[in-house]
Amino acid sequence: MPRPTKTANQFTPTNFSDSHDILMKAPIGVFTSTPEGRFLSANPTMARMFGYDSPEDLINSVTNIAAQIYVDRSDRDKFKRVLEEHGEAINDEYRFRRPNGEEFWALINVRALRDQKGKVIAYQGFYQDISDRKAAEDHIRQILDSTNDGIWDYNLVTGEFQYSERFAEMLGYKQGEVDNFGCFCETNIHPEDARSFQNVFRNYVEGSSSSYELEFRLKTKSGDYKWIYTRGRALQHDASGRAQRVVGAHTDITDRKQAEQALRESEGKYRVLFENTSEAMFVTQDGRIVFFNPRTVVLSGYSGNELLSRPFTEFVHPEDREMVMHRHIRRLRGEELPEHYTARILHNDGRILWVEIKGVVIQWNGKPATLNFLSDITERKQAEDALRESETRVRTKLEAILQPEGDISMLELSDILDVQSVQALMNDLTPLTKVSVAIIDIKGNILVATGRQEICVKFHRAHSETLQNCLESDLVLSAGVSPDEFKIYRCKNNMWHMVTPIVVGGNHLGNLFLGQFLFEDEALDEDLFRAQARQYGFGEEAYMNALHKVPRWNRKTVQQTMQFYARFASLISTLSWSNLKLAGNLENYEQSRKARKKLQAQLLQSQKMESVGMLAGGIAHDFNNLLHAMGGNLELLDRKIPEDHPGKKRISTIQKAINRAAQLVRQMLLFSRKAEAQRQDMNLNHQVKEAAEMLERSISKMISIELDLDKDARFINADPIQVEQVLLNLGTNAADAMPDGGRLIIETSNVDVDEALVKEHTGLKKGGYVLLKVSDTGCGMDEETLDKVFDPFFTTKEVGRGTGLGLASVYGIIKAHEGYISCRSRPGKGTTFKIYWPGLNMKLDN
Repeated sequence: MPRPTKTANQFTPTNFSDSHDILMKAPIGVFTSTPEGRFLSANPTMARMFGYDSPEDLINSVTNIAAQIYVDRSDRDKFKRVLEEHGEAINDEYRFRRPNGEEFWALINVRALRDQKGKVIAYQGFYQDISDRKAAEDHIRQILDSTNDGIWDYNLVTGEFQYSERFAEMLGYKQGEVDNFGCFCETNIHPEDARSFQNVFRNYVEGSSSSYELEFRLKTKSGDYKWIYTRGRALQHDASGRAQRVVGAHTDITDRKQAEQALRESEGKYRVLFENTSEAMFVTQDGRIVFFNPRTVVLSGYSGNELLSRPFTEFVHPEDREMVMHRHIRRLRGEELPEHYTARILHNDGRILWVEIKGVVIQWNGKPATLNFLSDITERKQAEDALRESETRVRTKLEAILQPEGDISMLELSDILDVQSVQALMNDLTPLTKVSVAIIDIKGNILVATGRQEICVKFHRAHSETLQNCLESDLVLSAGVSPDEFKIYRCKNNMWHMVTPIVVGGNHLGNLFLGQFLFEDEALDEDLFRAQARQYGFGEEAYMNALHKVPRWNRKTVQQTMQFYARFASLISTLSWSNLKLAGNLENYEQSRKARKKLQAQLLQSQKMESVGMLAGGIAHDFNNLLHAMGGNLELLDRKIPEDHPGKKRISTIQKAINRAAQLVRQMLLFSRKAEAQRQDMNLNHQVKEAAEMLERSISKMISIELDLDKDARFINADPIQVEQVLLNLGTNAADAMPDGGRLIIETSNVDVDEALVKEHTGLKKGGYVLLKVSDTGCGMDEETLDKVFDPFFTTKEVGRGTGLGLASVYGIIKAHEGYISCRSRPGKGTTFKIYWPGLNMKLDN
């Protein structure tokens, strides 16, 4: 950095005694000296500062200032050079020595006195002892050296640059290798940062900026660049306000800069993803959208200001708002919810869109919020709805075909006509008759076509206006013809056609056409057809060539041909109707056969269970009496045997076996419906919730229990303990079927059993029931296992794990309550038990 310059005023030597009294009492050292190194005058403070008793003692003793009072003699040369060049030295700091060898620091402010010729004849100024300050600065410097900052001190007047060890170390240098701050920065600063560095430093030094703070890159000794954060402060200024000494610190921020760059790159990648993803992404907090990506604007049709200014539920379909808000609140509470769900939103143009929503809880500006992802599934939902409608139509048509009394008005001609066979027949017949034939349904769809004329294919049906004439011919001009009759008419394209209807079961499903011909006894009006070609933009010559290929029939041939095809259409109608009736009768027979087989199987199962139940009940009673006798005698024997008797332990083992046998007897009695029941009017939902709590404590944590309970379910009259036993038995069995985890779903609902359901399930009676469904996602059962699922002593578990009486007792409890139980299962598809509990004519109290 260039040193500030100032031209010194020229002074005439004055008599020091003019201000003698003031100078003698000054608290700082006042002196006059010669350039050669002798003191001419000094005040007492100056003498004491340098270790002398009086000014006279100082003046007489010090004959070589550089050698006697400077610690570093080169400082005297530097001092003289500054005065020679600038005429004054302002706030320069040097180390001095007293006669006893003690060193101290002094601050000098001196001016050069010149004669009339400009020669320096004396130095005059002040000394101030700053040893205490320098000691404090050294202490502070030691503290700063222990930090990660590099400390520097730059004197712009002398060019002196001091710095801490850490300053050099962070750039790979050693102490003393950096001697000039200005040259070092000019040489090592990164070219892209040089201009901004110079501007900031110059503005601060000149006083046009109040702070010196900057981030820039400096080259290290190895040639790499490090990011440096520097800040400084001016300690001294000249009369114009220009900084003459600046101190500051360097901090290595390379790691931070690299992290910021990596973060910017990462943010850039995420920003590209966020802004260009096909999903709408937005953040909701306190009921409003607070951030969104461009896709959100596109999906909703609302502007950014509209999205931010309204509660987010206003963009949701009114019927879905409660559900969406409920899920939003539950998710913020930390409750476990399915990842995805569907809802409807309102587009700005009035459309209703279906979206799939996924939400996750995040922190936004220090507060909980949700990050939401929306995918437009409107087309998928429409396709699903269309598929369901199509399936419904197909099912309805199938029922119309297969049911003896089916409504065939739902059928179309293509549903009952063997199109391929009729097309093949027409293809064989056309070369013989030279007649163009088509079968068209009542919607205008062409099902069969043969012998079509070039004029129709290339011109009439290929042009939008003439096509309308063809469609009018197919659907309007051909209407009003009775079965077994036909009609001859001329279309608006000036071709002759004949038509006869196809009627199946009294329903007009389509027409059989003969067409695209001319009568041979009619003169061909070529001018008419040429005008027609010009009107519709046909190539006139090509159109006329096609016209000349149109067959010309005599009227008798037309009459005979049409009579044949009228009978042919009637035959199609009769055969189609007969086939429908036959299919319905066959289906009815097959359904009756299956129903009889199913009822027989249910009856046999019911009879088997009744027989086994009677046998089990009798055995259980007799066995129970034996157990009572055995247990009573053992208890008496146990009382008489002392505690240390060897047989005491054996008696305890026998008692445990008897208790286990008693439990089996109770299960057998439940199966045989001979166990005593304590019935009461009860809330089945309440019992389900209690059982679910017990199951949660006893089954694997990998199994989730889901409840879907009808809040309006009827009361039932049942034994609460036995109902609990049913639920625990079914729940435990379900858990055993899901060793790797899964879902256990328990549902209740009101069901009114009608005659049709009674016919389907032997033993079920008409009336109002509460349906209890217990389903799992386990391994399921095959048909052979399913047939024996309620049999007593039948189990699929390994020896020692099951008695085979769990489901048998469940069966007995349901039968004892005049209910009905069924089981549906498939290997790998889980199992569902349905239990019909007779309901009472009252509902749960909300």
